[in-house]
Amino acid sequence: MFIADMILPYVHQFDHLKIEYIITAEQDDLVINSLNKKFIETRSSFPFSAYYCLIVIVFFTSKLKRFLNYIHYYNLFLFIISPIYITILLSGGYWIAPFINAHEVAYKSIFLCIGMLILGKEFILHKATK
Repeated sequence: MFIADMILPYVHQFDHLKIEYIITAEQDDLVINSLNKKFIETRSSFPFSAYYCLIVIVFFTSKLKRFLNYIHYYNLFLFIISPIYITILLSGGYWIAPFINAHEVAYKSIFLCIGMLILGKEFILHKATK
């Protein structure tokens, strides 16, 4: 909702973007397509998303709470760098599209894997103490 209600209206104010790109929101992603097919569909998630919340909840209940600082700092870094990358893309730096997409896939995969591993570890430890 944040992307659809706050970001898209701002982006759609720029007429030159409407000529070259189709910019939409799907779930928690900002989706950018090139009308001229100069780059592949590019998605960018908003930092502090559901993946972040999963990790925070899982680590908050585990003994690895200090690892949360790294998660917080990384998402704060993304809060700054993601708009810069999108600006580069929309300014004609099409070379950055594969890097944005690769980061999105890696970010979601790593956060899901970490969450599942910690949940599995906690489940096994819980079963072992019974």
